[in-house]
Order: sequence, then C-alpha cells, then structure tokens
Amino acid sequence: MNDFEVDLIDLQSVYRELVDLVGLENTIKIFKQYKGLYIHFPMRFFSSDGLYNIVKREFNGCNSKEIARKYGYSLRHINRVISKNIDENNLIKGEMG
Repeated sequence: MNDFEVDLIDLQSVYRELVDLVGLENTIKIFKQYKGLYIHFPMRFFSSDGLYNIVKREFNGCNSKEIARKYGYSLRHINRVISKNIDENNLIKGEMG
C-alpha cells in the first residue's frame, strides 16, 4: 500500500494525528480515498435509527438516565426517543425514568 517513502516529520499535522490513531497504512488509505475533500464528522456517532435500535435493545423500563449517560445524549432526548416509539410503534415498553 505504501508506494512512497514516508517520514512522519514531513506530514501535515492532521495526517500525523491520523497515523497516531489508525497507523500509517490506514492513514495512506484515507488520504488516497479522501484527499482534497472537506470531511465533516457529526457530533453524534449514531443515526436516529441507530439510536432507536440502541434504546430498543437496552431500555428496561427504568434506565433511560444510564442510556443517556452511556451514549452522550441528554436524558430529555432519550425520553423523547422512547415516547415517540411507544406512541408510534408500541415497540418499547416500560416506564420512563
């Protein structure tokens, strides 16, 4: 994959950071795939559907606070996900708390 000599001191700082995170070979793959593009990483890792799946899987009726803390969401947002899906789909059951 590495078809050119790389001395880390010669890299742009963002690429040096990537090397620290994912290694040189993966940094080169990222560079080749996305060079020149502006990439925005959303603040939230999970999509709305993904968060719903997490809540559906982990909510036991009284642990919304723990789910919010674990995944970095507000309790209000987690309770909104629960309420919306109880109302619309009746897929999540239990008390909110």
